[in-house]
Amino acid sequence: MGEPIQKVCLRCGKLVSSEDRYCISCGSDLHTPTMTGEPGTVPATTFRDHNTFPQQTPTNVPFAYPYYRLRKTDDMAVISLICALASFLVFPFIPAIAATILGFKSRDRIRKDPSGLEGEGLALAGIIIGSINIFLAVLVFILVIMLP
Repeated sequence: MGEPIQKVCLRCGKLVSSEDRYCISCGSDLHTPTMTGEPGTVPATTFRDHNTFPQQTPTNVPFAYPYYRLRKTDDMAVISLICALASFLVFPFIPAIAATILGFKSRDRIRKDPSGLEGEGLALAGIIIGSINIFLAVLVFILVIMLP
């Protein structure tokens, strides 16, 4: 028995045996017809006259670092905390309501974009402090009305 006939894979240009179903280098199907209707290989003797085999175009690119998006603290979370703290020092009711609303909106925005925004703790602190201050303001208002 003679040596098996070698063919050239049309995708990567490697020598393969005529009995191989898939190219051992690139994994392409060697028996599937190409667009011209020919199998996925050609005899190796076709290229011996030119002294070269078809070369695969380089697919490797220089290494590039992956792009990391810096996380930004959500402005609404900061404003929520500022309003909550201001509600203890200034008029207690309106900044506390603003702190609670902004805190909930900020947490919603952060949950929709967790890779780009941070500050969920600030928003939660604004919600808690604002809610406590609303509760205290309502309690004081009720006590003032109840006690003549």
